Amino acid sequence: MVGAVLNKASSDAPRSKKLSRGTLVGLSEVLSSGTRLEASAYDAVSRSARAKIMSFDGGHFPLYGDPDSLISAAHNAFRFKRIYTSEAFGLPFISSSSIIDIDAKTDKYLSRKLTKNLDDLIIKEGEVLISCSGTIGNVGFAGKHLAGKACSQHVIRATARSLELGGFAAAFLRSPFGRCQLTRSTYGSVVQHIEPEHLKSVIVPHLGLEVLSEIGKKFVTAMRLRDDANDLLEQSRQTLLSALKLPMKLREDRENRTQTIPLSNLRNRFEAGFHSSGIIDLEQRIAESDLEYLPVSAREFATDIRAVTKFRKRIYVKGEGIPLYSSKSIFQIDPVELKQLGKGVHAKDLEEIGLKPGMVLLTCSGTIGNVLSVCDYMNGWAVNQHAIRLYSEKPEMNSLMYAWFSSEPGRLLIERNSYGSVILEIDRWMVGGIPVPDPNRVPIKKVHALVSQANSQRTRAWGSEQDAIGQIEECLSKRP
Repeated sequence: MVGAVLNKASSDAPRSKKLSRGTLVGLSEVLSSGTRLEASAYDAVSRSARAKIMSFDGGHFPLYGDPDSLISAAHNAFRFKRIYTSEAFGLPFISSSSIIDIDAKTDKYLSRKLTKNLDDLIIKEGEVLISCSGTIGNVGFAGKHLAGKACSQHVIRATARSLELGGFAAAFLRSPFGRCQLTRSTYGSVVQHIEPEHLKSVIVPHLGLEVLSEIGKKFVTAMRLRDDANDLLEQSRQTLLSALKLPMKLREDRENRTQTIPLSNLRNRFEAGFHSSGIIDLEQRIAESDLEYLPVSAREFATDIRAVTKFRKRIYVKGEGIPLYSSKSIFQIDPVELKQLGKGVHAKDLEEIGLKPGMVLLTCSGTIGNVLSVCDYMNGWAVNQHAIRLYSEKPEMNSLMYAWFSSEPGRLLIERNSYGSVILEIDRWMVGGIPVPDPNRVPIKKVHALVSQANSQRTRAWGSEQDAIGQIEECLSKRP
């Protein structure tokens, strides 16, 4: 027997990562695991999950590697030299962290001409995407908004035998029974990795083809709902910018490297980014327009601009609490291992940190100007101090602010205010002074209808995915 540091799981769906001493691992288990000697390869959570699946009455099978496996092919592309170019001559390139974004966007484009074997890097619709380097086990399911983009070698692309079975594979790997099996296979002392071959060691309960397809269809439905929502939000931006006679994309004049700024226009800001040619061009367009623009803090918007000022000491709990988003995780489909705040301790903080449907979030530290419209399923959750909250009692105003700030002109106006030499920041007073189109001069009802419908689609997508994962857990919890 080979000793390892292990602990028994306390529930059907393993969640705890606590370990205790003294549990033994059989030599046969070590040999079947490829003679892995790290204790993490036999951690209590994954062992409990595998034991539950192996005792399932319907039997089990490997996720990949057999003729009857869900996954028929898997690869993580190849290492390559990244040569970036302009959008006109390149292919959109996303990082491994973007595969779980609600709407994966990029400003990087791989050269079509100079990147060899580019087809192997392109994501295809219906592929199950698994982060395999650094952060292990994030799982995405590629819809039309991800399809056609290129991704690095840090993502495994897994192709299922059908779209519905691909949906089930994504649901299972997102469940407590699947993700822990991915993370147990990691290797590397500094940067953790897994390989496509490790998918062969992941075992899946045989729930029957009908049930597998039923669960998979819920993930397919969620993927399509989220794609539709992204289309609707893009339409809201197009509708607004068309009324403002502004282009969807503003091209910065890269040849204009020097320009003269009158002293009256400095506004006590001496950074070149504050006076870039792109922002000056935008300001001229706004000034020459016959439409009015008002600051966010104007009474017409009746906007509450909330920034976290007192929320410092945090009490976390295990299990049911107030989910706390980071400024990065608010843009993820289903953030993994969100921290939970104690409800009783932090009830008084919810006025500052709590989320309401329709509220607009602006990231204000590090990455500046990412924008999210809060959906119904996020109601009562919280976000940390790295996001500023904009909220109006008038739902149409929230939709207008979202459509404007998520557009390229709106984001440019946000980013120009950033300050800091290492970590960029903006504050609520800066946000309060950013101009927004006069709500009485734009098709605000149409914009609001598009944003509201998109948020409804995202809420339905969330519910469909959670139903699928819950059904997997329920099927396994019925068995000994």
